[in-house]
Amino acid sequence: MKRQWRTKTGWWLVPLLPLFAACMMPADLSADKGATLATCGSDSDCGAGLVCDPKVHVCVDDADLSVMGWLRLVPPAQGMLAVEEQYPGMPLNNRDDVTLTMHRPLRVLGRVLLEGSSELELQEAQIVAVADGTIPDLKIHEDANASESYFYNYDNGQTEKPGFELYVNQEKTYDVYVYLKETEGGEQFPPYHVRKKFGVDKAVGEPYSIEWTIDVPKITSYRHITGCLKLNGDEVKPLVGGQVVAFASGNGNVSTSVLSGKDGCFDLLVQPPADLEEVSYEVRVRPSEENYLVPEQIVAEALVKSESTLPEEDGFGEILDVDVGDVFVDGLHQLATVQLRIVAEEQTAKPEDLSGKNGEEEAAQLAQLKVEDLSVDLQGMVVGFSGHVGGGLLRVERSVSDVVQTQDLVAGIVRVEATIELQLPPKGFVVTVMPSAESRFSIQQFMHLFLANELEPDPLEVELREKAVTRVRVIDAEETPVVGATLLAVFSKQGDFPEAPLPSRKYQAAETEEGLYELSLDEGSYTFVVDPPMESGLPRRIERENYVQGTSQQRVIEVSAPAALTGLVYGTLEPDPAELESDVEGLAADSTEGSPDKYFHGPAAGVKVELYDEIEAESPADGLAPIPVATGWTDEDGRFVLIIPAN
Repeated sequence: MKRQWRTKTGWWLVPLLPLFAACMMPADLSADKGATLATCGSDSDCGAGLVCDPKVHVCVDDADLSVMGWLRLVPPAQGMLAVEEQYPGMPLNNRDDVTLTMHRPLRVLGRVLLEGSSELELQEAQIVAVADGTIPDLKIHEDANASESYFYNYDNGQTEKPGFELYVNQEKTYDVYVYLKETEGGEQFPPYHVRKKFGVDKAVGEPYSIEWTIDVPKITSYRHITGCLKLNGDEVKPLVGGQVVAFASGNGNVSTSVLSGKDGCFDLLVQPPADLEEVSYEVRVRPSEENYLVPEQIVAEALVKSESTLPEEDGFGEILDVDVGDVFVDGLHQLATVQLRIVAEEQTAKPEDLSGKNGEEEAAQLAQLKVEDLSVDLQGMVVGFSGHVGGGLLRVERSVSDVVQTQDLVAGIVRVEATIELQLPPKGFVVTVMPSAESRFSIQQFMHLFLANELEPDPLEVELREKAVTRVRVIDAEETPVVGATLLAVFSKQGDFPEAPLPSRKYQAAETEEGLYELSLDEGSYTFVVDPPMESGLPRRIERENYVQGTSQQRVIEVSAPAALTGLVYGTLEPDPAELESDVEGLAADSTEGSPDKYFHGPAAGVKVELYDEIEAESPADGLAPIPVATGWTDEDGRFVLIIPAN
């Protein structure tokens, strides 16, 4: 997006950086909803270069600001009838309010029935509806609500029927996934998928409520993709316990999986195509706990399709099963036993370094504390091997469990080590040693080659290294330290080896002194996200593509002067139950007015408002999702304030 500044000398265009963040981040990057934004009464209440905005009484930069932004609105859990909405490419400025309306959604009252069953044989199911959002890589998710008994209020509460309740946006196409429970006979249905566009039924009196029955085909209607996995080598053998997965193409990425049996054969159940239309499935062989040596291998597409059994003009047909035949997995017939030893050492006090007659006892106690701390860092550490084998990609992971502790008080060293043993084919592998995000030790990745004639190669030894310490000084435009900020470092570089990608991680800094923040980071590329405290009135600061090396570093991040975008959100609201009951009691017994409308239109409180950059239209790399430039919530009058950078 480009921000336009209007000054006395004309217009200036200032490009903004693209905003991406890890989609697996465990914490919300939005500001604290409970915090209070600092207010001002006049310009004298503000710092140098700032003025008091008369609309919102917040200290801001006085320049005119125009933004082409993307807005996301998330309704509160209670009190409002709405689902998430996204608004693309809206022109915003810091002089005029923007007015947004959250459209009243459709209330879908539904049931899940098995084909040929009655209402009494209703199926309990988890139902999730997913729709494409306007902001790239931000989908809209809606979960169906149901009580434990799977009943919902129906016909304005007059009767009850078993089923589910789901709210969706009108005229929007959703992928609806139905996850059925296992049957009493132990049969497990694959996830059932329906793609549906929800629209208003004009024939129904209630324009915002529709009925929908999801008919799931009976288990005998599902089709089978069969085949046999074979280990291809000097002697062809069945591959036992290999995981086989089928992905439906163009059908919401519905998948099902099964393990090959003792004979190496598998039988995959897949959803029958709707209306006898052809559906292609991509069949993949993937690693599993039962046989971790199976590389991911893509099999030619299996077409589950209809074949007419009567003359073409009759339009009848049947869905046929598919047999992909023998699937040969190469490169696993000759395996080498590989040992990887992980070692961590730390200096400790020697007895002679401690004064007093109990020096040896004190040294032993200190050593024990240190060796236990090291053991904690090793427990649960994940070690992975990734490499190309037999036309597929082999991934093997193991977690550290048994840790050996040693102490050498004379040398002043404590040591812990763990050994992982596994079998691998003689190939080159990327070795990944991944401590937990909280560990003091850093991620290590390297390439290692196991030769064919080394059936018992020498053990690999990896000595753990501590993360580099990065100190970040956060200042404002006047070079004053920003105290009490939240600083997150998002690990956004997925590693140097495409076949062994590293997961995204989030690290939170600790403030060691006023305006100085410290964190220990793995080597790699990071996005720094600085959220000053709400009472400071300063905007979020996002800095991307910061490369952290394996040595300690000092950085300075300057938080811009603030500007304010303001607006109003209206929507369909539900009154307080006591008020609704009072209205009902106020109706005369012979009144012909009928029941009062339960909902009304007005300013919506508690709506979460997020602003994204227009550049988010470009697809983020490495599976990362966008980070909002600013976040706010509407007050009781439906008004929101977004504090954004002024430059």
